[in-house]
Amino acid sequence: MSEENKHLSDELRDLLRLDGYPVAVKLIDKLEEFERLHLQHPKQPSALCRVVVWARYARRRYLCTANDLTQCWGGLATLGLAEMPEDVREGKRYAGWELINEDASRKFVEALPKFEVGTYKAVLISSLEICPINPDVVLFFGNSAQITVLNAAYLYDKGGDLTFKMSTAVGCAYAITEPIKTGKPNLVIPCNGMRLLALPNENDIIFAIPFMFLKDLLNGVKFLHQRGGPRYPPGWQHIYWQPEPPITYITDPKGPGPIWLMRQK
Repeated sequence: MSEENKHLSDELRDLLRLDGYPVAVKLIDKLEEFERLHLQHPKQPSALCRVVVWARYARRRYLCTANDLTQCWGGLATLGLAEMPEDVREGKRYAGWELINEDASRKFVEALPKFEVGTYKAVLISSLEICPINPDVVLFFGNSAQITVLNAAYLYDKGGDLTFKMSTAVGCAYAITEPIKTGKPNLVIPCNGMRLLALPNENDIIFAIPFMFLKDLLNGVKFLHQRGGPRYPPGWQHIYWQPEPPITYITDPKGPGPIWLMRQK
């Protein structure tokens, strides 16, 4: 376990009141370099998004090869662990129900962020807290108020704005492959497949950020927390404000009481 990763995870979980753990993802091109870590494989074949959620909620870490992720073609294809199924590539599988026709389906497939088949041999998916190495990308699951803080924390020392990219399905491609390829954070609304297979709550949004920005992200969250910027929960900063009317009409010992009722007499 990396002490730096545990520190980053602990601080960010505390400041953001996260439900579960940030999830670290590392793409692996040489399996033999990871044998010394004695990493476990999932006990049965699963989908990439399901393993991510195990790491988020159950504080687990797994080394996954193509044989471990056979429940969904999307995770295999976006990471380059296996060929995309022919009917998906030709636009047939999603035509008529999620997309209007084969042409729209082909365009969806062509737009997917993906690595060439064979680029990587496996993927390490771990709770950031127990990740033994520096990952490629870290996934934060949160509600809109928590994601607002993360977005502001990334930009606090840069200014400007962020542009996010996603599609109708294969959310894992936009949560993992996209930020690794671009070197920039990406915000992803979990796709329907992830909701059906991995069951995040209905309010979850994913903020995916390359690991190299994580220390700066923590500094940004602290800056905002200390200076009055976006924080979580957002209502807590109000408790330090001096109460003003109309609440002080009732709470102040010298107050007149509920004057809106007096006017009705």
